[in-house]
Amino acid sequence: MTLNVLVFLGIIVIGWLVKSWIPKYLEKKAVNFATKEDFKEILELEKITTREIESIKGQISTGAWIDQRRWDLKRELYSKLLEVFHELSKTTANVATTYSPEQDKDFITRNKEFYDGQKRKQFELLDEAGRLTAVAALVVDEKAINVVDAFRQDAIVLDAENNPYRYMMGLRDRADCVYRLLLKEARQDLLGVNSAKSA
Repeated sequence: MTLNVLVFLGIIVIGWLVKSWIPKYLEKKAVNFATKEDFKEILELEKITTREIESIKGQISTGAWIDQRRWDLKRELYSKLLEVFHELSKTTANVATTYSPEQDKDFITRNKEFYDGQKRKQFELLDEAGRLTAVAALVVDEKAINVVDAFRQDAIVLDAENNPYRYMMGLRDRADCVYRLLLKEARQDLLGVNSAKSA
């Protein structure tokens, strides 16, 4: 009988284990297994997200580098164009005073070599402006390019008149005007400064 009681008690304990403890144990195991599976998925998603973030960072970095290089090129071209027109203005002002109508003919004749040298320098500066605008057309504001092109055309017209004083004065006035306009466009293009405020 003891054996029957022990078997009966064993069946009760096993029944209780099957009914109470094993389902909870299996449920806990299932949750842990699901958590491990979820964790694997989360890790995989994190790896994918990290790769995407690094890719985006690389694209942003490349874009920033390209923007910086473009800005550097613009700054360099604007600087060179401003130098050219400053030099043109200075050169023509010096020559214009030498060739003013108040000067006597002998003085003008004696200084013809000086005048011719300055005129050659001006043509070199005009050629330089042309070369710069050919490259600048890629990145510099179109208004600035148009101003330089108009100046070069005006210089050709003034030179065709064959009046040294009028040529020099006209060139000086136009060079000053182009310098101011280029400066305004450079401020707007490089710094985002409103043209109306900087004028």
